[in-house]
Amino acid sequence: MRGILRFAITMVMITTTVAFFVPVLLTTHKQSRRVGVMTMLGMFGKKSAGGNKKTFTVTVQQKFYKNAELEVEAGAPVNLRKELMKNKIDIYPLQGKIYNCGGGGQCGTCAIQIIKGAKNLNPKSPVEVKALGGKKGDDIRLACCTRASGDVTVKTKP
Repeated sequence: MRGILRFAITMVMITTTVAFFVPVLLTTHKQSRRVGVMTMLGMFGKKSAGGNKKTFTVTVQQKFYKNAELEVEAGAPVNLRKELMKNKIDIYPLQGKIYNCGGGGQCGTCAIQIIKGAKNLNPKSPVEVKALGGKKGDDIRLACCTRASGDVTVKTKP
């Protein structure tokens, strides 16, 4: 028991030390901001080629708000939930604002209806089919599980 407790305390101390000091160690005297751990981890990832970016339009029909058109420039398919949230478009009904899973594909509250451009989307995954449950129609998708690679028109809160 004593060994397990000592191990747990050591792990907590190491985790706390790394999370606190690593961002500080990455800064130089010329930098005025701290570099986060996620930035540090992202430094070693693959960089996308800047010339491969494609521009397409995501048109959003909303129930109680004015329709919106988003110009998306991306080198790879983009997650619709992230794009809509980034542009401050409300995709959740009242209950979903409280009980959403944060884009994990588990709750089904970010359901959207695909009006046009279904061919520019990824196919439904088994996780998405399970989360949609009783929602009828092949045109209903979860924004968090849907990736767009071309022009698409969606309706929020179907």
